[in-house]
Amino acid sequence: MIVAILNESTPVERFLVKVSMGGDIRLFNGQVPPWPEAVHAALVGTQLAEYFDAEFYFPGPDKTDDTCPTWLEKKLEI
Repeated sequence: MIVAILNESTPVERFLVKVSMGGDIRLFNGQVPPWPEAVHAALVGTQLAEYFDAEFYFPGPDKTDDTCPTWLEKKLEI
């Protein structure tokens, strides 16, 4: 899932897109390397960040993990 923070002074996460390239069964039958969605999301996220001169945060590029903190959660920890 790719989200954007539109205004850092009053931050709110806005959902942009969910990246899915098939079901998990493809991992078990060897059709694709693990998590090609992560590679695609990293490419798109990096390009968007460069275009909009924004920070790109990707908490789990090597694995899927719903427990990783979002960018906003990380900023609020400080």
